Amino acid sequence: MPGESIFRSPDSVEVDTVACQLPSMPAPNPIHVIGTILAPTTGRTYRTALPNGKEIIAHLSRRNAEALGPLLPLTRVHLEMTSYDFSIARISRPVTDNEPVQP
Repeated sequence: MPGESIFRSPDSVEVDTVACQLPSMPAPNPIHVIGTILAPTTGRTYRTALPNGKEIIAHLSRRNAEALGPLLPLTRVHLEMTSYDFSIARISRPVTDNEPVQP
């Protein structure tokens, strides 16, 4: 009919969400390394140095940011990196004083 829209509103579309789920791929194991905070950038992100001298951007999760508060420069932290992008990492926790030093 003229004047009738051929598009349906989103409310009239029924979608089976179980049938639309994509198969989940297993996440690769993270690479664990200890880094040193150089300077805070914005929000929960920090410029961090790796043991090999490379500088990366590391971030805190919201939960860890609330628990730990802001991290100071020269704080040593445990980092988790993926094999897909070596320029960013997640800060998992600060290094404690009684942990052995990695060579």
